[in-house]
Amino acid sequence: MSVDIDGRRGPQVLGRTRTAWRRIANAGPFRDRPSDGGPVALLDPARRVVPYSGHDADLAELLAWCREPHPVQVRLTTGLGGVGKTRLAVEASRRLERSGWRCAWIRPADDDAAVRAVLSGGAPATRRTLVIVDDADSRTDLPTLLARLRPAATGKLRVLLLSRTGREWWRRLRWASALWADDDVRTSATHLVPPRDQDEQVLVTQAAQAFARRLRTSAPALIVRRSADRACPLDLHAAALVAAADGGPAASSAGEAPVVVDPARAVGMLLDLERDRWAAEAAHAGLPADDVEDAVAAGMLLGTGSDDGAREALRRTAPVLATDAGVAWLRGLAGGAGDLSSAVPHRIVEQHVVRRLAATPWLADDWTRGLPAPVAHRVAATLCRAQIDPPPISERPPLDAVLLRVAGELPPDPVALGGLLGLLPQHPAHSGGLTATLSARILELDGTPASWADALIHRTRALWALGRHQEALQPSSEAVAAWRVVAAEDPARYGRCLARALCGLGTVRNSLGRYPDALVVLTEALGILRASPPREAEWSEPELALVLRAISATFTSLGRYAESDAAGLEEVAVLRRLVRRDPAQYEAQLAWALIGSGAAVDHGRPTEALEALTEGLDLWRRLARRHAVDFEPQLAFALSLRSYALAELGRLDEAVTAETEALEMRRHLAAAEPERYDWELALSLAQLGAHLSGLGRTQHAYTLETEALATRRRLARQNPRAYAHMLASSLSNLGVTCSRLGRFTEALPLEQEALAIRRDLAAEAPERHEQYLARSLSNLGVRYSDLGEPEQAVEPTLEAVEILRRLSAEDPERHQADLASACTNLGATYADLGRAAEAAALLRESIGLLRDLADRYPARFRPELARACSTCASLLVTLGVTDEAVEHATEAVAIRHELVALHGTRYRDDLDLSLAVLSEACGPQSATSSPARPR
Repeated sequence: MSVDIDGRRGPQVLGRTRTAWRRIANAGPFRDRPSDGGPVALLDPARRVVPYSGHDADLAELLAWCREPHPVQVRLTTGLGGVGKTRLAVEASRRLERSGWRCAWIRPADDDAAVRAVLSGGAPATRRTLVIVDDADSRTDLPTLLARLRPAATGKLRVLLLSRTGREWWRRLRWASALWADDDVRTSATHLVPPRDQDEQVLVTQAAQAFARRLRTSAPALIVRRSADRACPLDLHAAALVAAADGGPAASSAGEAPVVVDPARAVGMLLDLERDRWAAEAAHAGLPADDVEDAVAAGMLLGTGSDDGAREALRRTAPVLATDAGVAWLRGLAGGAGDLSSAVPHRIVEQHVVRRLAATPWLADDWTRGLPAPVAHRVAATLCRAQIDPPPISERPPLDAVLLRVAGELPPDPVALGGLLGLLPQHPAHSGGLTATLSARILELDGTPASWADALIHRTRALWALGRHQEALQPSSEAVAAWRVVAAEDPARYGRCLARALCGLGTVRNSLGRYPDALVVLTEALGILRASPPREAEWSEPELALVLRAISATFTSLGRYAESDAAGLEEVAVLRRLVRRDPAQYEAQLAWALIGSGAAVDHGRPTEALEALTEGLDLWRRLARRHAVDFEPQLAFALSLRSYALAELGRLDEAVTAETEALEMRRHLAAAEPERYDWELALSLAQLGAHLSGLGRTQHAYTLETEALATRRRLARQNPRAYAHMLASSLSNLGVTCSRLGRFTEALPLEQEALAIRRDLAAEAPERHEQYLARSLSNLGVRYSDLGEPEQAVEPTLEAVEILRRLSAEDPERHQADLASACTNLGATYADLGRAAEAAALLRESIGLLRDLADRYPARFRPELARACSTCASLLVTLGVTDEAVEHATEAVAIRHELVALHGTRYRDDLDLSLAVLSEACGPQSATSSPARPR
């Protein structure tokens, strides 16, 4: 039988493997060589235990980059933990050294003296230098370090920065480091992924054989359990190492079944095995075995150096570390590396730390109190990496809360606080509180003008993300003023910072309804970025994406929809390029941009919008699953927009399903933070009510829409400029539902109030609000007709038709549906007044518009086309135009037959009406029939 090492048949396997692991760890090749750091140290990429394979194309591209003629180049290589970034750099440096290059490694644990030694080493004649900075994000001194490199290199200089993602620390380098003071530094970024063509079975087998040779065991036959996602090399190697530790004569004897390995669970299994080694080492040193796992986690997180603050934190963590002997034992586990986080791959470090935090959350207090800035930054870097690349554990510790503690404990040092700020995502959707805290602390200190101005940008974005838009106005204005001063001294270096500050100010103004003012500063920001030379794309494109998003929203608010669409499409294109370079940094931003494509629904392109919205929603769901993070606000927003697009395509049942899910999320969010999420809750209530009303479920719709209206009335009282449009929408939609319930006297004043609001809005911003004004005018005409007052209906409906004819001439795709509806309503009103010829002319116009719409969006417009055809046929009968009447009636019957077949009784009455009209048109007395009400 086969043997699983992934825990599914755990007890039988764990006992056997742990016995082998103890034998290997405490005897054999590791008996008298503690400097080896135990069997897990075989995974260290620098040891090159496993033959290099899989990233040959990446290696060739990296070597070609080094040999390019340009004198100074900096490259950021990103990739998830264990994907092979360090191993790639190791292989590149080995080959370059053979060609006469000087290759210098700077590791996270290297202090300033060690860095100076690295930079000053090597032969003076060397004119080609490659400097590799591993885990570059973990160094708060990186700007200074890079500035030293230029004078240290006498010829061609290449700097390779390795990190999980760029995030804010990478953006800050451009203005914070003097390396870029000159204009001749070229910058690029690449992303490393698991090799697409790797044969996992072959790779694990080869790795197991390599590990078995070093462990002096026999490698068993293996079968790799496949998964939907490609496994990274470290997970495959960890699986091979566990299998090799389980090797031996028994495993290789004839007839022994192969071992089934699961790379997704291998790191966790490896840590379980390492726990026995740690306990055995502690016992050998005469130390108690209590709290060994917590002690090791503290050592991995805090280091085992001589710093008093770190040493005190270690002692608080576990009794075993309360003595010098305990600390010596901890250092011994690291072997020659002297530091556990250097002896063990970071992916393994992060998984162990997160597992211990999840099991014993009170450790967070011990690990964050009284830490000096370098140690605190090390803690923050480890936790941020764990958020970028979360380990596969069932229970998630509150990493954001721990990071907040670290921020609170950091000393009042702008460099230290800015370093932690640099570890956070570019868009503070899930770190707004932490970003606000850090930026506020920096603003209290006497830092450089640039660091102070940068903190203002971060504070603006954090307050905006937290929904505190009015409060964000002051720091956003101050940020622009501060960066204008700084950028005036060196526009090439600081211009993009000014563009970002302008983007922040424009975003805040847009949120406050100050659309023309927002457009002014956003246009200035866009001009700065468009003037950036192509070689600066690495720095300018992230800022360009932010500005394009803000300016697209502003154009929409101003009714300039073509310009809004163009900006949105460009934003998506820019972000797709950025995601290829650094997905961890930009995937969420791309999801937002795709969801922003929902505006195309209002622009008459629901099919195109639905495609983008579905992609954005799927991306949010993948991010939520991968990070096990609550993305409820983003998911609810995407669901709501997708629901709207589905409804515009006539897919109301699907629209109800999507909006119901969004409503459940928003009720939960609004219960916790009503000031922030009440408007979104009202949005889902109103939208779901409209969908249900369209499906004939009017009583449920009435309940939801009444709740939405009450919320929007309250919000509009607090901020009329921001919520007046939403209030008018709720009034109009509830009026429609009341009419469908037969509550005509209740419906009329609702539409009258909506019309009054929309007249004011259209007077102020006609480009944005005239369409909605026309809708209310058309609806008001229907309300009067419902009450038997067709004379009162003529004036508002005629005004609606006139407005929409003018708008449709300018933008037919956007206004065609509204014009068709208004023409149908006015035709019905004229029919009620006996003005059959005028009514028929309007209905012919409506039918022409609706046929085109129904060809493109049949589910949405075929019911309306059938209604217009049936009504027109009835009118034509009275006018004696029987041939045309039969044609329209036949078309209406055919459509409604299909609708009954698809939807059952929902369209049965409509079909009966159309059949009666057809019979009337074909009958001998058709010419003397009286006009019919709309069918």
